[in-house]
Amino acid sequence: MFFFFTPDFMPKLPGAVTKFLERESLTWDEFETLLSACRRKHPDLTVGALRTFVFIARRAARDAEREPTIKDVAIALEIGHGTARRHCEILSKGPSGRKGLGWIEKKVGDDARVKHLGLTAEGVCFLISVVSEMNKREPPLKAY
Repeated sequence: MFFFFTPDFMPKLPGAVTKFLERESLTWDEFETLLSACRRKHPDLTVGALRTFVFIARRAARDAEREPTIKDVAIALEIGHGTARRHCEILSKGPSGRKGLGWIEKKVGDDARVKHLGLTAEGVCFLISVVSEMNKREPPLKAY
């Protein structure tokens, strides 16, 4: 049996990760835990880049066939195209002169100017580690 890696391959998201991404909202406690888990793994990660990553990951969980574009990110998150492009640079190979995170990959579609965004194996591993950390933590104490 032969195993190989192709750049277009995105590992299947585990059920716990898919369930997390399909939720419509988080509690404040879950939101704080998510941010803390992400900051422990990558202290220099901005909230804007994290928000962009979560948007792309949610689209991957919902419809692996329809990968969003940078324009889709800008419109959905109500940010400028340049800002969306910068977040995607950080999340992929990185801006010139700096190393990126490698969590997403940009693929050229039929139009060379349009970049489709998908998760990489590293991006899926990051999601798994963050969701696992969120699921392991103790629930908040209830005040009586």
